[in-house]
Amino acid sequence: GVSTGPDGEIRYIGWQNLGDYEEKPQNVGAISCEWLPDTLNYCMLRYQGYEGSIDWSKLPKSLEMFIVKENRLTGKVFLEDIPSNLTELDISDNDFAGVVKLPKNHRNLKKLYIEDNHLVGSIILADLPPTITEFYCGNNALDGEVHLEHLPKACRKIRMQRNKLCGTLALSKLPMAM
Repeated sequence: GVSTGPDGEIRYIGWQNLGDYEEKPQNVGAISCEWLPDTLNYCMLRYQGYEGSIDWSKLPKSLEMFIVKENRLTGKVFLEDIPSNLTELDISDNDFAGVVKLPKNHRNLKKLYIEDNHLVGSIILADLPPTITEFYCGNNALDGEVHLEHLPKACRKIRMQRNKLCGTLALSKLPMAM
């Protein structure tokens, strides 16, 4: 559905298909970010079968939550282009590919879910924003060593399973909150 604020401006767009499907819907179309209202705070387009890539630079600057999990989205993920107000980004279970550069200088991002895609390269935990509380990057093709001592102190949950990570996990280096 769509909801407006007291000023009549669109603040929420949410469509999710909770049907019992064996496969994601197909041929639904693309998400044209330039058509999202500038006043939008929350956008959830989950399990809809959207295809194509996201123009990250065209997301509304007011956006706080962008949830597009369980679609058929492709292309690269440009986290450096996400709006500075964003607190939650969930692009899980799509077909995004390429290297992900974590948004180290983002000051509001708390939840980042990029799992179940085709992402590659190293994940440098020191490049997570200090505000991150949840980071899920499992089921990709990420590689390199994991240095848990570089997790932000605010981090409470992390999932990195089913990647090509290596090295020794020093669990004693996890943030105290974990």
